[in-house]
Amino acid sequence: MKCPFCGNFLENSLTKALNGIQSEEGIVLTNIDYVLEVGNTIRLVAEEKHTQRHFANIYQLITLKKVAKALRVPLLLLFVDDVENEVTVYDVPVNIKFPRRHFYNFEREEPVFVGDYRELRRFLLKNFVYHAPSMKRSFGRWYDAV
Repeated sequence: MKCPFCGNFLENSLTKALNGIQSEEGIVLTNIDYVLEVGNTIRLVAEEKHTQRHFANIYQLITLKKVAKALRVPLLLLFVDDVENEVTVYDVPVNIKFPRRHFYNFEREEPVFVGDYRELRRFLLKNFVYHAPSMKRSFGRWYDAV
């Protein structure tokens, strides 16, 4: 299978096992970059992209949104600019319906964080490790209250 975004061939066991399989319901195979668990509690699901342009695949966002919604945790999308050594973080709303396109442009959205790795560490510690929102509260509502 080829990645529809970058064109690279995906080489993993699930891809090899499902190669050529077709279903009326459709099959989406999505990896999750990060699941942050503190103690026995999952605090967030996150996807990381190494690009200066803040675009993400709709099909991947839909699947990640379903996972985050089922776990009742925030879904964060981290865009890493390796040239500027900067990370931009977006809180992906789990209750919205994405448009019927191939990609979603996050450059139109307001990031919840922009900074370097040291600042990202403080952001994650403050918001998800030490003073995390409860599982039933969205990150956006909790973040605005701080």
